[in-house]
Amino acid sequence: MAIAVVDNQISGFIVAFAGNANRNRHAAYMVIGVQQSCWGQGVGSALIEYMETWVKASYLHRVEFTVMENNTAARSLYRKHGYAEEGVKLDSLKVNGTYVNELYMGKLF
Repeated sequence: MAIAVVDNQISGFIVAFAGNANRNRHAAYMVIGVQQSCWGQGVGSALIEYMETWVKASYLHRVEFTVMENNTAARSLYRKHGYAEEGVKLDSLKVNGTYVNELYMGKLF
């Protein structure tokens, strides 16, 4: 887990959990969040790069996560770092009364 700080305020976080079983020990699941006021300032990129350093040092082979389909800014950020869309979870979230699809994304190292 890591946090990003901008002007003495927490501006974002990232958490990655490696698998425990023999069949998924090579992979990590990532969760990331950036304060909206810090979007476009490189906070997300810095967090991803930090996490990827840990992934490589841990000899992991895969990182995966989900992102809301309508979050085009986040999807663009992830693609910029080499993550690919791998599948769709239909109506997996309900946001403000509306069902939202999530996309599976991943990257191999």
